[in-house]
Amino acid sequence: MIAAVNRIREMREQKGWTLQQLAAEAHTSHQQIHRLETEQRRLTTDWMTRLARALGCRAFELLPPSDDERITVPIVGYVGAGEKVVNFEDPGGGLGPVIPPPQGEHMAAIVVRGDSMWPAYQEGDVLFFEPATEVQADCIGKECIVQVREGPTYVKRVFRGTGKDRFRLASYKAPDIDNVDLVWAARVRWIRRGRAFHQCGDF
Repeated sequence: MIAAVNRIREMREQKGWTLQQLAAEAHTSHQQIHRLETEQRRLTTDWMTRLARALGCRAFELLPPSDDERITVPIVGYVGAGEKVVNFEDPGGGLGPVIPPPQGEHMAAIVVRGDSMWPAYQEGDVLFFEPATEVQADCIGKECIVQVREGPTYVKRVFRGTGKDRFRLASYKAPDIDNVDLVWAARVRWIRRGRAFHQCGDF
């Protein structure tokens, strides 16, 4: 487990603002800003976006620093309703970098929005995976980022389908998708919830 304090207070003080001034710019209360700075309240994607807009910075700059801030990995998309990943590999590169888990410098990340995968994941969770070019051997029965051939990217549990090289994608709140052809599938290896990284075991 790795813990570090987010940078909201640092970014606020760089502008010479009080809690009240940032609260006014972010259209919230100074008590809420205090809770976010001291991590009594979860720094969700929505809060990051709102505070970044108020502070005039990019959302990822509010994330906790690492021991070596040179090591970051890209956020390549957001997963929301239907467990579908949007903005995957945004060509503008506007999603920003994020600090990876231990030995995770070759990983990529997606961020959870909404509650479509509750209780497994909640809004603001960051899912880390190792980019793949095929369906990885250890994906069966596990939580994965998957690319459907000529279709969308999802976060799903992967099972064998009834046809050759076909797969069934299981969901939390949506119907399963049967007998799909996948370009690639990569296991979710780590989850960052709040300040802490959690290594994924068997699902």
